[in-house]
Amino acid sequence: MSSLDYQAVQDFRTARFQANYIHKEGDASAEILKEAKQQACDLIIMGSYGQHSAIIEVALGSTIDEVLRTSENSVLICR
Repeated sequence: MSSLDYQAVQDFRTARFQANYIHKEGDASAEILKEAKQQACDLIIMGSYGQHSAIIEVALGSTIDEVLRTSENSVLICR
């Protein structure tokens, strides 16, 4: 876990949210949706892309789009 990931989890816990860091490999949107269901998540929080190459923006955008379209959970996109 990177120091930024660790700090984000700690910030959520300080604010009395239950937060977990989970690293998975595979199809990103499918793994996010599967894990959200297994963990009985109330909310999925995803970071939107910033200043990346067009290929990364397309890949991240399609992951966000898939999660938004198919999730049974609320989804929050942060910039």
